[in-house]
Amino acid sequence: MERRLLGKRINQIRKERGLTSEALSEICDVNAGHIRQIESGIRLPSLPLFIRIC
Repeated sequence: MERRLLGKRINQIRKERGLTSEALSEICDVNAGHIRQIESGIRLPSLPLFIRIC
């Protein structure tokens, strides 16, 4: 899956569940900026982080 599409999907689901990027970052134990970079397609999550996001 393309980075941008993956990030867009993560962003969409996060918003549907009523979470902010800060709340998701706390749940996943990462920096909120890292989540925003994933959602914007700048970075891909590692497999362990992807599993925590799911």
